Amino acid sequence: RINTYADHAVALLDHYQMDRAAWVGTSMGGLIGMHLAAGASADRLSCLVINDIGPEVPQTATDRIIRYAADLPEFDQLSEAEAWLRNTYAPFGPADDAFWRRMTRSSVRRTDQGRFTLHYDPEIIRQFAAYLDDLSTWDNYKKIKLPCHVIRGENSDLLTPDILARMQKEGPKPEATEFAGCGHAPTLSRNADIQLVRRLLTDLQLD
Repeated sequence: RINTYADHAVALLDHYQMDRAAWVGTSMGGLIGMHLAAGASADRLSCLVINDIGPEVPQTATDRIIRYAADLPEFDQLSEAEAWLRNTYAPFGPADDAFWRRMTRSSVRRTDQGRFTLHYDPEIIRQFAAYLDDLSTWDNYKKIKLPCHVIRGENSDLLTPDILARMQKEGPKPEATEFAGCGHAPTLSRNADIQLVRRLLTDLQLD
């Protein structure tokens, strides 16, 4: 559950003796960041950048995620895995070849039979199926007082225009940046994207 992941995040800060950190959270990482920022651990964060997620997640979007994440595909070659990732995660939007190669290397493992498969626990989708309360957290969002910025993919089905508009009227009332040509979720991997995030973090921590 989101609160469990949040507890792990605080434990990591403690382990590395970090009093505070700027939080950049994509998708579930954004949900974890909002949970931290709204609760007793808010003072452990200096600012919050939320990448393409909100305090409400539409059912149609969670259904889509469940469909592709429930079963782990298998591949004979890394090139097949890369092709699958490029196709499945096309909504990520523009990214260079180096990004997809790096994502492939870090996203697959060998099976006992020597083939390749994705390196995650498919049980992660239980978050979307069994704990629906974690996907509607407007009351907690309204408690956030940290400097905040929201990034949205213009075609995102998770962070819809209506949800973003409500986010900008409640809680931390963040400004937003929309990425053209992508849905859920912008990779933030290109040089211009990285520079944008650096500027956001600098500006938010000066507020």
